[in-house]
Amino acid sequence: MSAIDRMAVGGERGHWGNAVSCLNLSFPGTRYIWFRNALSGRKIITVPVFFDYGELDAALLHEDAEEVTLPPVLIRGLVQHIKAQGLVGDGPRYDRLVKMQSIGGPLLGPVLTEAKSILSDKLCVTYSSTQTGIISRLEGDAIDSHPTSVGKPLPHYHIRIVDDEGCPLPNNQVGHIEAQVNGNAARPGDRGYLDDEGYLHVVGRVQEYFCRNGISFNAPDLENRIQDVTGAALCCVISIPSEAGDEDQIVAVIEAEPSHISEVKTRLRAHLSPLTRPDKIVLMRVLPKTSGLKIARAQLGQMIEETPEVCHAI
Repeated sequence: MSAIDRMAVGGERGHWGNAVSCLNLSFPGTRYIWFRNALSGRKIITVPVFFDYGELDAALLHEDAEEVTLPPVLIRGLVQHIKAQGLVGDGPRYDRLVKMQSIGGPLLGPVLTEAKSILSDKLCVTYSSTQTGIISRLEGDAIDSHPTSVGKPLPHYHIRIVDDEGCPLPNNQVGHIEAQVNGNAARPGDRGYLDDEGYLHVVGRVQEYFCRNGISFNAPDLENRIQDVTGAALCCVISIPSEAGDEDQIVAVIEAEPSHISEVKTRLRAHLSPLTRPDKIVLMRVLPKTSGLKIARAQLGQMIEETPEVCHAI
């Protein structure tokens, strides 16, 4: 409510557009957009509670649509839908939008640049946390020049990268992201680094950062690699305690037809290094989601703990 007072009533952020809304109202960001537009007299263009990508596409093409905020999973799915339907044109499909915002997770690299080209050249990536609000934003030409970053921190933020003891780390060295604003410091729970140009790079959640035989890597990178190799729409990589009591085992839960297990195993063995390849995989037709449309990692971890037989060794 304080954000609404500052931004919608006080006009801190300027013009607000008619917004396409398809996210669950249990998500605070969705409620904010609804309240904000109600107070400022702007429209909300909705889709059905259980919508498909055709209905989302139609809403974004609505003559009154001006902006939309979507999680990366929906942006990736929308790109796949448009390509599958043969709707890719010479320019961005939603050229009337003044803002298309990705928020709530990583949308990086070729996936990001492709989305900007196919969906909207007004696409931006926003990095935020519940403790501090919006920390950084990547948009415009910076998407093409720095597609693996989440942009430069906003002017009123001071970002530090610190080690486990809270000591500052130099540029290009991975550590805990710490955001300082108005004299208060908070850690969003992500690991990342600042490059020499001041762009912030997020490499994964603290609990999603793995080390095997001295080789460090993070879950989002491995998830993207598995998706590329297998053609799966979604993948979630989690760690579970090893039965032998040594290093944790890495399990990849892949959204794919369970009967394709042999083909998926063959592709992973052929294209992934043994040092980063998951120990086990689970194939599910649909991965469970939270109310905010993120993959329900905790639910998957509990499922694997309770029914380990669903896992298949690589």
